Amino acid sequence: MTCSDLTEAGPDAPVAGFGVMSPKIVGLDVWHVPVKLRRGHVMSFGTAVVADLVVVRATSDDGTSGWGEVTLLGGPHWSEESAESVVATLAKYLLPRLVGRPIHSACGLVDAHADIRGNRFAKAALDIALADLRARTLGIPLGALWGGHHPGTVPLSWSLAGRTVEQDIVEAAERREAGFGIFKIKAGALPLHAELARVTAIREALGPHVSLRIDANQGWSRAQAGRALPVLEQLDIAFVEQPLAADDIAGMAALQTATRIPIAADESLQTLADATALAGSDAARVFVYKVAKHGSLEQARHVAAVAETSGIEGYLGCMIESSIGTAAYLAFAGSGIPLSYGCELFGPQLLVDDLAHDGIAYERGAVLPPLGPGLGIDVDEDKVRALAHTHHHVDKKALE
Repeated sequence: MTCSDLTEAGPDAPVAGFGVMSPKIVGLDVWHVPVKLRRGHVMSFGTAVVADLVVVRATSDDGTSGWGEVTLLGGPHWSEESAESVVATLAKYLLPRLVGRPIHSACGLVDAHADIRGNRFAKAALDIALADLRARTLGIPLGALWGGHHPGTVPLSWSLAGRTVEQDIVEAAERREAGFGIFKIKAGALPLHAELARVTAIREALGPHVSLRIDANQGWSRAQAGRALPVLEQLDIAFVEQPLAADDIAGMAALQTATRIPIAADESLQTLADATALAGSDAARVFVYKVAKHGSLEQARHVAAVAETSGIEGYLGCMIESSIGTAAYLAFAGSGIPLSYGCELFGPQLLVDDLAHDGIAYERGAVLPPLGPGLGIDVDEDKVRALAHTHHHVDKKALE
């Protein structure tokens, strides 16, 4: 049953699996939970040492809770949103309108986006919590809300984003011993000649049988990317992610025409309109999915549908989530999304603390989806509260 099906049923209509009336939302919470990383994560726009997790809980009148999460990295650098803005948007504009709503009609407020423009990370955090609540109430995995459910292990890419190439090589060797065969190198922070020397050194250290990808996070100009691509072709790079500014679709299309390496779209790919424009201009042959940037699980599925009908390959990215957000991304994958390039859901392994009692499981370079109801994990509420910097609670009394 899709979010659209539930919304069209009306707020008081009987819904299969819920009995005569759907449970109602009686309380919502949002926490800002900064968690340190095990090492600095160097990207084109700066070095992250903390992941700012924003955690949402939606509670129904039968005592069931659903959890959602998005991650921001050091302020409004990756996108226009920050942890502070996400918390404010949720606490003031999104959460209050849900109190008293039947859970089967609440999702329409998120997917339709009502009168709240943009703010996709905020909407995604809430959407995940509502989807988890609905799925837990129905007793099914979150990925089964759309009918088909195909959980399976997903090949895992480890991101190399250390402060030195020596650190990257040591880390890659350790991960190689642990069964990893896929690595993505963060680029765009160094002068181009140093960047290419770093990639070359990593390729030589790991050998020809490891899959290497590059992610510049918008860090190159057209000229720099043009100079880099022939070298990267010689190094057998699997794809180059977001080499140019997010709005330079023409430049990405030109690069794709000039190279045999697939160009992957990340920051350029947020809305359904973005997906259509990228596919129509052949500006990307790999789509990088992130539920947070798409605004909801259902919007992410719409973006993936464009890829599938256009012959574009799929890859599941991350923003360094805990097991809460990672489980949501795995549920999205398990709803039937093709991921020929695997995923990079390494967040719980890079964070110093996780937010679940038994978090996401990993096995020899792959991530295993949890199989229980909803997200399939047991959130550690005590840990959330202990690590949180701020907490906002919304219920009927709070709104009076």
